[in-house]
Amino acid sequence: MAEELVPIQENEYKELLRQAVAVIERARASVALHLAATASNTHWEIGKLLHEKKIGEQTWKRRR
Repeated sequence: MAEELVPIQENEYKELLRQAVAVIERARASVALHLAATASNTHWEIGKLLHEKKIGEQTWKRRR
């Protein structure tokens, strides 16, 4: 049996909408923060790999 929909007052609707928007904004901020941290970490790891490769090549050239 389907539940009957009950009309709500405009102020209740506005408050519900305000809360929903707040949830969406928090989720967006969380995603942006996570994305920025992941991108930063990715760049750092790639830089580390390139630096290690450069140092490894210099050491190898000195041994020749």
